[in-house]
Amino acid sequence: MEILYRAFRRYIDLNKLKALPKIRNNTMVHNSVQRVFYRYNALYEEDLTIKGNSNVLSVIGGKNVVVVRRITVKHSSDFSLNINIKNNGWVILFDEIILEENSSAGYKLYGKIGGEVYHYINVVHSRNSKSNIDIKAVVLKKLISIGILEHPVGSRRSYGKLNQLVIAKPESKIVLLPGIKVLDPDARAVHGAKKVILTKDQEFYLRSKGLSSNTILDILEKSIIYMI
Repeated sequence: MEILYRAFRRYIDLNKLKALPKIRNNTMVHNSVQRVFYRYNALYEEDLTIKGNSNVLSVIGGKNVVVVRRITVKHSSDFSLNINIKNNGWVILFDEIILEENSSAGYKLYGKIGGEVYHYINVVHSRNSKSNIDIKAVVLKKLISIGILEHPVGSRRSYGKLNQLVIAKPESKIVLLPGIKVLDPDARAVHGAKKVILTKDQEFYLRSKGLSSNTILDILEKSIIYMI
């Protein structure tokens, strides 16, 4: 939790988190698919251990939700996180992923953000581990996204990739902060961040073709997943 406070204290008043009820879980996923829904005004703290080939599908469809997860990956896994936040909601998401030796993880965050989302992901690599992190969203109001790839000494032959891509309106507030920390000479990490602005002229053109504002946003949300 201390890292969360340090990461977002300049962007949000974190005192209001103290009033949220806490829900704590310890979960192990082994060669299976896990589906998790976060819907309520609560602070979720989870320790998640992944064994075998597994998929973790998470949905945040509520508002005023804090999710803090420490994820240990022992083999290979894919994480998908869908966020759909309305205008008056906010979400804080903190994910720390520990990749053990010879493990791999794919991580995708996507969705339509009408409220405020504060997202932090930190991936710690071990020897011969791999990660592919994709952050792709249509943002109408606010997104603060911080992504860190760590390759400590001893993580030789590890590889990390972080990609942050956002489509936003001119009035949206976007902060994309990718970072890498490579301390092993045989490790490799790459990152990129891109913000695409949907201008009022472009939106007017699309609406002149008979598309409503909601339809335009739905099309963008579905298409951004396939954009590089």
